[in-house]
This record gives sequence, structure tokens and C-alpha cells, in this order.
Amino acid sequence: TMPSLPYPPAFLHLAAWSAEHVALAAAPLVAVLAFDAGTSATGLLQAAQTLPFLLLSIPAGLLADRAASRPRLLAAAEALRAASDAGLHGRSRNGCLQRGHACPGPLASEPATAAPRC
Repeated sequence: TMPSLPYPPAFLHLAAWSAEHVALAAAPLVAVLAFDAGTSATGLLQAAQTLPFLLLSIPAGLLADRAASRPRLLAAAEALRAASDAGLHGRSRNGCLQRGHACPGPLASEPATAAPRC
């Protein structure tokens, strides 16, 4: 049996959904205001945010429907999310997510110079 949650599951789903949509709206604003991103870079950022959902939602849904243990699947998904959050936090603390270092390639607005070891 699963332990009782401090909030109803519907509230937790609403909170996760709200956070996801705030991130979808805030990322282009931050890119433009903080990093002076142009229209093409902002469009590519928006596409990069929605493309994983478009490509993986149906296969992940099929996998979740066939999973024998949903609590274990949810725990694994949360562990993966926490690991990615911790990785991003660590990279930001090292200075690896500064302008010119976050996207070294054709999307960078200027070439990376003296990039920190990330």
C-alpha cells in the first residue's frame, strides 16, 4: 500500500501542471530579457521545450499502462527528475550555464571563451 499523501493527488497534479506551464512561458522571456536572444533562438528554445513531449508522450504512456507497478514507475520518474535538477543546479554553481557556455554551438550568440570545466 502507498503511504497517505499530505495533499490530494488532484492538487499535486495541478501543481505539477502549473509549474510546467510557467516554465514554458518563462523560458523564452528569460532568454530574451537576460540573454538578448533573437527570434530564431527563442523559437528554437520553444521547439526544444515541446519536442520531447511530442515525441515521447505516446511511448511513455504505453510503457506506463503496461507497467506492473505504477508506484515504482512514479518513484523512478521522480528520481530522474531530481537527478536532472541536481545536475543543473551543480552546473549553474560551477558557472557552466553562463552566457556563451550554456549552448556552445550554432545557437550561441557569441563564441565561448575560456569555458570553465563542466
